[in-house]
Amino acid sequence: MHKETEPLPTDVKGLTERVVQLSQQLEQQSLFIGQLLEQVRVSRHQQFGPRSERLSLDQMALVFNEAEATVAEDAEVSSEPVAAAADAIVVPAPRRCRGGRRPLPPELPRVEVVHPLDEADCACKQCASTMAPIGQKISEQLDIVPAQIRVVRHVRQTYQCPNCEGQLTTAPMPAEPIPRSLATPGTLAHVAINKYADGLPLYRQEQRLKRIGIDLPRSTLARWMVTSGQLVQPLVNVLRDIVVGYDIISMDETRL
Repeated sequence: MHKETEPLPTDVKGLTERVVQLSQQLEQQSLFIGQLLEQVRVSRHQQFGPRSERLSLDQMALVFNEAEATVAEDAEVSSEPVAAAADAIVVPAPRRCRGGRRPLPPELPRVEVVHPLDEADCACKQCASTMAPIGQKISEQLDIVPAQIRVVRHVRQTYQCPNCEGQLTTAPMPAEPIPRSLATPGTLAHVAINKYADGLPLYRQEQRLKRIGIDLPRSTLARWMVTSGQLVQPLVNVLRDIVVGYDIISMDETRL
């Protein structure tokens, strides 16, 4: 049934109030229409969208050509002039200057490799005298050594009383994060950082360890992470108390 249109007021104040009222109604209707369109889009995606994850060419371009794209971007130099009009002044495009090489951190240990000249090369080409060193030219390179893996052997001494038979005492084991486990605190920290900070799944860490001769199944790594999570729970509780102590906490205001 068609709704009859209300007559417009004749005074300025009434017209102003009517315009404000219609503007509010239009804003609410626009917001409602946007929500309906978003629901329709989500429904169509659930009904007609892909059922499983598929690798697209865009994903290939984003992930696997990162090095090539970065090098091409640094080497890109444009030489075409830019002109706003036929009679405008031609301004060449700015050239992108590559930054200089950043110095290596001074706190890193240095290993000096001295490169002397051979005895034959030290002879002067004019008088055949032996040349003496007067200076050095130093260049530095970054050398990354793979992770060092070792076995820690706990040797506990056993003591016996020389006067009393059967009186033995053995030095106790130091405190361990996981008793009777192969993992040291450094091993647990290494696995946790790889998984939670660098996003390296446990099955890939298992494969990396196998390449260097260490056979640690993923189930063992998983148990280590579960136990480590229980060990750091008091710290998590303290962090939670600090967060909830603030007046405002970060919020997620997405509608869908």
